[in-house]
Amino acid sequence: MASITLAGRMAGNPLNHKTVQKLMQHLNLASCIRRKKYNSYKGRYGKAAENSLNRQFTANKPNQKWGTDVTEFNIGGEKLY
Repeated sequence: MASITLAGRMAGNPLNHKTVQKLMQHLNLASCIRRKKYNSYKGRYGKAAENSLNRQFTANKPNQKWGTDVTEFNIGGEKLY
């Protein structure tokens, strides 16, 4: 739709968006709808946990140090963990 509008404008014939829509329907043309690009940034929120391990991951006894990780995937607009 934008290229038809631009072509009309360059030729000196500014076109209304409804005129472009009718022309595209007459020519059986469909515009491509761009998908929203995924962005995981949510801004700053919450507190970061204290770094009590200080990268010392070895332990002298079992169950002395525990760690976890949560990975989030956005597939088809749905969050999977």
